[in-house]
Amino acid sequence: MTEDIQVGAGRRADPELLRAVRQLPNEAWFNVVWRRGTTSPTGQEHRGKSPYQGPYKRRTPEQCAVLLEKRPDDFGAVCVALGPDSGLVCLDIDTPEGFRSLEHEHGYARQQPYVLSRKPAATCFKAFFSVGAAEWEGLHEVDAGAYQLLAHGNIAVILGEYPGSSCGTYAAGVYRLMGGLDEVAEAPRWLVELMRGRTVRENAFSQALSGLFANYCDNQSDEQAAEFIRRQLQYIPPQRSEEHTSELQSHSFISYAVFCLKK
Repeated sequence: MTEDIQVGAGRRADPELLRAVRQLPNEAWFNVVWRRGTTSPTGQEHRGKSPYQGPYKRRTPEQCAVLLEKRPDDFGAVCVALGPDSGLVCLDIDTPEGFRSLEHEHGYARQQPYVLSRKPAATCFKAFFSVGAAEWEGLHEVDAGAYQLLAHGNIAVILGEYPGSSCGTYAAGVYRLMGGLDEVAEAPRWLVELMRGRTVRENAFSQALSGLFANYCDNQSDEQAAEFIRRQLQYIPPQRSEEHTSELQSHSFISYAVFCLKK
């Protein structure tokens, strides 16, 4: 595999970050994340969590470390892919209320591996769980307000500088991985059932797609964007009427069309 390597002219790669990246397991799906404000070869400015060459590009820890070392002006963080391809889901908690809710309702206690993200306003938390291949059918993402369960085509920044969200809701910060991704526990039954249940907000599917388009499609080709849409449409929540399913599909394509008009 060859990369378009260019030595950065300004920043220098963080040695601690490089050491941490090289200790990641080879089995997971990693990628580097563009720095906020950088511009891709196509002329698109990156405004949020944009993985290099798309969310489905898989790189080894060593390939990520080389890109961070050789192009520090472009890349400052590493993410891991979520969904059936990697077998990972992410429990994302941005508020203390999220911890209390999960502890009260499900007896959840923080365990490694997890990611701490220190932002100006809060300390946020991400935990990872593995889901077997036979369990993915019927699972969908959950937005419970106090916490989220992320999967299907999403990513999670695990190490380095978090560039902030494209819409400005989340400020920039630093992410630190605690524990190893080779020690990911199997998803507990309550988590799997949440992802199969009706705990998502109304229209959360189309809302989630809009956010994903903003994060990932700003530097993608039409073919890559089409593949991204195709994968997302596979995970429309089950037990929907044909009319409701058609409505969700329409929301998806409208979201992408609106995004394209903003480019």
